[in-house]
Amino acid sequence: MAEDAVAYERAEQADGLSFEKHIQDGAGYYQALRLFWRLLFPRKGSFTYVSHRVMKWIVWINMTVAFLTNAILMCSSRLILVMFVLQALLYLVMLLYWIFVEKRQNFITGIIRKVLSLVFYFVSLNVAFLFGCFRHTKEKKTTLSTMLNK
Repeated sequence: MAEDAVAYERAEQADGLSFEKHIQDGAGYYQALRLFWRLLFPRKGSFTYVSHRVMKWIVWINMTVAFLTNAILMCSSRLILVMFVLQALLYLVMLLYWIFVEKRQNFITGIIRKVLSLVFYFVSLNVAFLFGCFRHTKEKKTTLSTMLNK
């Protein structure tokens, strides 16, 4: 093993193939949660599993709950109204980024594109996990559960 080895991973583009791959991955993650739910209970190694795996699988739930809660409560406080508007603007900017930039590839350049690309990757990954959760709940039998039942 080389101590001075360096590896770089380029964020995938949000094309249909990688988005579909993330949806399929998400379906597998929720299947793993359903099958290995005992790993969520405290024991050796469960903190690592929950903090490094499960938490990233449920970020979309937190994002959705925060958006819906802010939408419901936005009339009660200016701060909550500002938070709701900022969230709505973020999702609108990400939608516009997908429509205008990802499809044309050279509309925005430089550091702005890099920042938007990273935020877009985060948002689209969580949307794919949401779709993966729906796919998992819709499917009756999946590969892993079929293999475990043999």
